[in-house]
Amino acid sequence: MAHDVFISRPTAINKVQTNFCDNLEAALRIRGLRLRSLGTTDYSNKAPLLGVRQLLNNCEGIIILGLKQIFVKDCIEKEGTAKKYEGRQFFLPTAWNHLEGGIAFGLNLPLLILCEEGVEGGIFDQGVTDKFIHHISLSLDSKDDSHILSYIQSYFASEEFLQPLNEWHEEVILHGWRKRKKEEDSSYL
Repeated sequence: MAHDVFISRPTAINKVQTNFCDNLEAALRIRGLRLRSLGTTDYSNKAPLLGVRQLLNNCEGIIILGLKQIFVKDCIEKEGTAKKYEGRQFFLPTAWNHLEGGIAFGLNLPLLILCEEGVEGGIFDQGVTDKFIHHISLSLDSKDDSHILSYIQSYFASEEFLQPLNEWHEEVILHGWRKRKKEEDSSYL
């Protein structure tokens, strides 16, 4: 039985990020997980947030993949406050990670949060959810494609990836079972 899981990730990504996503999606499919996302596998006539919520209601878990999308070179944080801070450089993910992740958290879906090193804010801040943020390094200095591919493949074979993935996968299966059981019980009323 396939389990539907939502994948929150940007659509415009670089070559290394694409390779990472392809390997991640393959690891999920091997486990019988069907990946879904609005605008990629599913489409709606509703406003985007309503479509996301409807799709998440039909899923049994979510993977939130925070990839570098915006480079903030210079910034002023907390302007006009005693905590004003200037000059820090960082990356931001797609804003949809925060929206989709927040909806999924509100729906009590099992979360697996992967974040490219250097990405921060919102759902990727430690302590925002009850889940650990798994940081991944995709900023390799080597221009050699075979080295990058080898690094990504070794990550997906590592216990660093497999243990959290398997734990989350069990949560997805259990969540789906509870959801179906609740639907069955309510159909008898």
